[in-house]
Amino acid sequence: MWILNDVLELWNKVEIPLLERVGAPFCDIPNALDQGISVMLSLPMLIYKGAYLFFEDTFVCRLLGGLFLMICTYYSYLFGSKIFSEERMRLSVLVLFSSYFMVNAAKVVNTDIWIGAIQMLVFILSILYLKKPTKRHEWMVHGTSFLAVLVAPFPNLIFVVGLHTYLRFMHPNGKTAFHLPIYIYLPIALGIIWTIFNRGLIWSWAFPIDYLIYTFLGMLLFLPFLLPALWSLIIRVKKREEFSILLFGGLLMGLLTLSLSVQFFFAILIAKQLQDFFKANYPYGNFAKVLSILLMVGGFLVAIFYMVSNFQEYGAAGFRAAMVMSLVYWIPSLVMIVGMYGKKQNMVYGGIFTAGVLTTFTFWMYIVPLLFEGWLIAG
Repeated sequence: MWILNDVLELWNKVEIPLLERVGAPFCDIPNALDQGISVMLSLPMLIYKGAYLFFEDTFVCRLLGGLFLMICTYYSYLFGSKIFSEERMRLSVLVLFSSYFMVNAAKVVNTDIWIGAIQMLVFILSILYLKKPTKRHEWMVHGTSFLAVLVAPFPNLIFVVGLHTYLRFMHPNGKTAFHLPIYIYLPIALGIIWTIFNRGLIWSWAFPIDYLIYTFLGMLLFLPFLLPALWSLIIRVKKREEFSILLFGGLLMGLLTLSLSVQFFFAILIAKQLQDFFKANYPYGNFAKVLSILLMVGGFLVAIFYMVSNFQEYGAAGFRAAMVMSLVYWIPSLVMIVGMYGKKQNMVYGGIFTAGVLTTFTFWMYIVPLLFEGWLIAG
């Protein structure tokens, strides 16, 4: 998650505009507090500012988002295991961190990773409170929801209020559990103030279509299980299956707020499909196998083109880097497909998770240094 973060240049589309607001010396704005109350109402911005003033290093700012994601993921796993099964939550975490979007988003300074991480935890705690409406769980939901609003008032207000309203009307226990408590009015007021003074600070996406493209590309490796999962979700929601209704609510609110939390909801759905794949009556087995083969063949063709283009651009070093990255995707994918036909769980899990992790690892270890060197020469 933090490979090369100490040497890579700042991303001018997201990182530089954001760090301008925390008063980094290479920026034109001398002090973020000159921007008014809007910066004060975003918790990540205050943390970024304090971290930079104390350490005077942008790497620390890049470190914080990833740490926050890991903390929220740990507690989502911990409490989620009480709702779903421990195996399903373990698979969900593996899917999430071996996919391409969430981990790479956590490498750069942005507030989207904070929004997605806290929304994961809000969702899990809300479902836990819905299933076990104790006073302790209620205060956990209230506290986490308030923290979410401090992280990003406008999008997280939509998520929290929208999710709780959805659960209130769509779940049998919703009217008892979620009765719009008094605590919600303060965040609403803060959200209105923040929206007036600070439009456009949080979201990094220029258009929703960009967000949707990256969301599905991030789960490209798991597409043979994601598509059946979404189709199964629609069918089960129509049948009023409880957990499908709950997940659909979280997914809907994540999409409405253009949040990275959608990756988490996808991961839970994919984990369920991975578990069901080894059952005798799994209806999407042939589809998953065929699509996995097509992705492997497509990856092979893309790899050939990529190796040739890298050789033309960077010579032998570029060819070797592209070949290594292609092999660590292609070989585990082949192992996964063999495991799918032989119903070998360890081969399927090992293949698909290894392909995801090693592809990201080799991209940053072999490809990015070449690109970085090219950028320096071009600069």
